[in-house]
Amino acid sequence: MTELHAAPVKQSALRAWARSHAYGLLSSLGRFARQPFNHLLTLGVLALALALPTLGHLSLKNLKHLSGALSQPGDVSLFLQSDVSASRAQSLQDQVAAMSGISGVSMKTPEQALAEFRELTSFTDALNVLEGNPLPYVLVVTMDASTLKSERATALVAELRQIKQVEIVQFDQEWLLRLKALMALAEKAVWVFGALLALTVLLVIGNTIRLEIAGRSDEIQIVRLVGASKAFVRRPFLYSGFWFGAFGAGLSILLVTLAIDLLTPSVAALALSYGSAFQLQGLSWIELLCVLAIGTVLGWLGALIASTSHLLKTEAAD
Repeated sequence: MTELHAAPVKQSALRAWARSHAYGLLSSLGRFARQPFNHLLTLGVLALALALPTLGHLSLKNLKHLSGALSQPGDVSLFLQSDVSASRAQSLQDQVAAMSGISGVSMKTPEQALAEFRELTSFTDALNVLEGNPLPYVLVVTMDASTLKSERATALVAELRQIKQVEIVQFDQEWLLRLKALMALAEKAVWVFGALLALTVLLVIGNTIRLEIAGRSDEIQIVRLVGASKAFVRRPFLYSGFWFGAFGAGLSILLVTLAIDLLTPSVAALALSYGSAFQLQGLSWIELLCVLAIGTVLGWLGALIASTSHLLKTEAAD
């Protein structure tokens, strides 16, 4: 009998708990809807604070996509000194081919280089005036895929520059490695910048909820006098913070989407001028949900900090 009696009591308590939360959720939304213009400035600040790191994330995402599309296996061209003989060039080719991280080395003779130069340029008449062939032997070094994608590529190019008979080292993908290093630095900067703006969101929402609590201080005192718990007093303000965070995140997504839509035609035209079909990528569904979740959680935390601080001050005063 005791167990049968306890079950309805638990169900009744659960329903009361659910009704209390539903009331807090909807009542806070109702108060928000009754004074929408009073909260526009706060929502604008929240939207910008969430949109800026989101745009930084999207910029890095698009740069990684672009660099990934361009990261084809690159060659290293070794221009030997003009006085290097054919036999010495052959021995250098064998020496370089034996180095780790290299999949192959081909040699281009001065005659081959001159013929290629004649085909690619319009300076044929000027070349006929020359008494001899000024072009040196060239070793074309091909790195293996694993080396090219790692930091070993930069070290290998540095080793090739140390060879005495090498006059010039030209690495076709060196700028891409520098770009990847800059992107790694930018990614850390985005995280730091995002953390600072998340703190800004907490402070803005916390201050907004603090002002709302101050405006309802008499109501809170009356509710506390009739025996309301801390959780009951705190609940409507937590849901207010929830709505602030959710609406601010939604507005930030709208700003980011508009920015991407405005930039996409210009970026596509620029890419087309370089013979590329690259287009800007927007937020995926997972990223959209992440922005909403982050904004909502920050709003809830800001409200929790503000309401808890008020309750502690009230208890200390009592």
